[in-house]
Amino acid sequence: PTEMRPLTLALLLALAFCDPLLPGCQAESEELGDSNWLNRLAENRTWLIEFFAPWCPACRRLRPAWQLLARRAGEVDGLSVGHVDIAKEEVLAGMFLITQLPTIYLYTPDGSFRQFDPSSIPAGASDDQLAAVWLRFARPGGGHSGVAPLPWYRSPTAPHVRCMAWLIRGALSVRDLHTRLTGPQIGMSTHVAYLVILCAAVAVGVGLVLCLVCLCDRCCPEDPPAEDDEQQLLQQQKVLEAAATAQRQKLREAEASSSQGDAAAAAAVRRRPVPGGAADGEN
Repeated sequence: PTEMRPLTLALLLALAFCDPLLPGCQAESEELGDSNWLNRLAENRTWLIEFFAPWCPACRRLRPAWQLLARRAGEVDGLSVGHVDIAKEEVLAGMFLITQLPTIYLYTPDGSFRQFDPSSIPAGASDDQLAAVWLRFARPGGGHSGVAPLPWYRSPTAPHVRCMAWLIRGALSVRDLHTRLTGPQIGMSTHVAYLVILCAAVAVGVGLVLCLVCLCDRCCPEDPPAEDDEQQLLQQQKVLEAAATAQRQKLREAEASSSQGDAAAAAAVRRRPVPGGAADGEN
C-alpha cells in the first residue's frame, strides 16, 4: 500500500488540474445563462444544450442520461454539453422560443442551431442508449445532417431576437419592481404599485423623447438664412405689399365709381317728368 501512494497522489493531481474542456474531462453538464452563453458559444466548439425546468417530470427522468452524455462528450471531438434552467433564465427561454420541455438544441461552429427531434428516441431507451442517440446527433456528418438549421429569423443570435431579449429583460425588471413594491418592506397595494410603475414609465418615455429632440437639434442644427435669402425675402415682401396696396386702390376706385353711378341714377329719376302732369295744368 505504501508503494501505491505516489501513484494515487499523481492520479488525484491529474483529476484536480484536468481541464474540463479537454475530451474526457467534462464530468458534468455546464450551466449556461444569459450572462455567459454567447461567450461560451463563441469558443468554436459544438454544443448540445438542454432546456429544462426543475418541476418538469420528463426533465427529471432525463437528468441521469444527460449527465452520462456529459461524461461521454469526449467521444465527439470538440463537443461540449450544457443545460439551461428556464425557471431562472427566462430571457434565454424567450430567445429560443421554448414551448415544450425538455428541448435540446445543437449548436455547431458555423453558427447554426438545430433542434433535436425527440421522436428519434426509441421507446424504453436506457440512459446509455439516450446518450448514444445524442452523440450520434452531434457527431459531424451524423444525425443532424438531415435536420435543417433554424431560419435566420428564429436564430437566437439574430439582431431582432437580441432586441426582443432587451424587451424581455425590461418586462422582467418591471415585474421585479412590482414584487419589491408590494413586498413586506414597502407594502404597497397592487393597484398603487401599478400606478407608480405607469408614472415612472411615462416619465422615462418623456425624458427619452426630450433627449432625442435635443440630440437631433445638436447634431443637425438649422442653418441660418443667408444674406441673399434675406434680400429675396424682403423683395418678396415688398412685392406682396405693393400688390395688396394696388388691390385696395382698385377696390376704392370701384366703390367710388359705384357710388357715382348710384348718384347719377338718382338724379335722373328726379328729373324725369311725371306722366299727365302737363294736361292737368292746362285744365
